[in-house]
Amino acid sequence: MTADAFASTSIVRPGSFRAMAAADTRDAQGGYSLLMVLLLMLAVASVLAPVTARIKAKALHETALLRIDELNALAQGLSVLLADQTGNGGDAGQAHLLANSTRYRCRVGSVHVTFAFQNQSGLIDLNRASEALLAKGFQSLGLAPAMAERLAQLVSAYRSYKPDDGAPAGLEIANGLKNAPFESVAELFDMQALRDLPLAQINRTFTIHSGSSRIAPAHAPNALAVRLSDKDTTGVAPQSPGPLDVLVTVMSGRMTGRFHGVYRYYNDGRLRLVETWRHDIGDEGSDPVDAGDCSARFGPEFVQLVAEAV
Repeated sequence: MTADAFASTSIVRPGSFRAMAAADTRDAQGGYSLLMVLLLMLAVASVLAPVTARIKAKALHETALLRIDELNALAQGLSVLLADQTGNGGDAGQAHLLANSTRYRCRVGSVHVTFAFQNQSGLIDLNRASEALLAKGFQSLGLAPAMAERLAQLVSAYRSYKPDDGAPAGLEIANGLKNAPFESVAELFDMQALRDLPLAQINRTFTIHSGSSRIAPAHAPNALAVRLSDKDTTGVAPQSPGPLDVLVTVMSGRMTGRFHGVYRYYNDGRLRLVETWRHDIGDEGSDPVDAGDCSARFGPEFVQLVAEAV
């Protein structure tokens, strides 16, 4: 090898080996640090993922509840409108919609509204009816005649009980008897034998708002009407406007809102809500009758209420 060639040959000095080793060490340390960061991120993600999922699920649930509240409010608003129109002989009355718990359905675009009216003069008044009429009401709920008669006696004792009378035996009463009128149909649930019946079914049979010992046959629900005799209905005309039970269900997509209550017109001409009821899915009764387009039935105000809520 010539001197020039030897001179041009690179010579690795001892210090260079140390520098290369230090560089390799730094690279290894950097890779280890990166690995630790990745592992830490994975650990944090594994902890946060369930938390994030729960937060998202809770947010969706709260959004759904808020939407249901909005639809419930819409159902109540529609019930006021329907009660006002029907009670005043307005569009609903002119459209010949029966006030005997018959269910109807109409549409506003993609929103379906199901509704039913029940004039309270077509039901059995718990505070006025005879034991014979009360027994017919209990039989219309599917109870055996002997049980129906016993419950009728119990209702009579419940609303007029005095301590000196002695408590009737044979049927359990949750909170005892009282010497006072029924304040709600729901008080029937104090009687053990009735606790398995849906409240909506009982509300289609009994009332505290009729004020009559007999029934207006034109407004009696079918299950009750078939058991009535002339004695139960003679001389009774439907109350108009009269107390009116209104049930409204609003379906928008997969969400449902509902409202169920009784309205009454007072002497001052004002419509007032006098009682509200919880109404569960599946308690509605018969399949609804198609009433077509809501606007044609109840006018633009009905449609506007739906449009503002949906």
